[in-house]
Amino acid sequence: MVRRTTGIIAMLAIPALALLMTLPGAAAENGIDGVIDPDEYPLSVELGEGHFLMYWEVSNGSIKMGLQAETAGMIAIGIEPTKRMLDADMIMAYRSGSEFSVHDTYSFGETGPHPDDTDEGGSFDLNEYTVVEVGGVTTFEFIRLLDTGDDLDNVIPETGKVKFIWATSDSDEFNDYHARRGT
Repeated sequence: MVRRTTGIIAMLAIPALALLMTLPGAAAENGIDGVIDPDEYPLSVELGEGHFLMYWEVSNGSIKMGLQAETAGMIAIGIEPTKRMLDADMIMAYRSGSEFSVHDTYSFGETGPHPDDTDEGGSFDLNEYTVVEVGGVTTFEFIRLLDTGDDLDNVIPETGKVKFIWATSDSDEFNDYHARRGT
């Protein structure tokens, strides 16, 4: 069941909070386990009339995020688009059976395309991540640096506001139509 919080915002305020980084493989220590506990994240927002929930904390040059949506398909966010999807640093994920797929992408147009960074000379920049799908709810948790040094990743400020877009699909293909989306 999706835990709901109150308030809908179009801009994401990010205060500096404590987050300890560990090596990949120690994901459960950082709570990157696909389960969002009630007190795991200090900040959250409910979007799309409760369809999409976003949780986060920022500290020590990194962001830990938890995304949760009522979907058995793809879940995604885009960071700092300039117009619609244009110039958005996008992170997308889905789970299919016992396997999951995570994509670090960049949108080159208002409606795409948004190829993987690695196909465009960039790098995959999520440090830890997992995707869990239970009962029609997909949960995607990850950690990444605020400034990855990759030209295809937008810098997330340690404090202040960040414009973002979000989307979900009933399909596990991230190029399929996004049935629900917002900004």
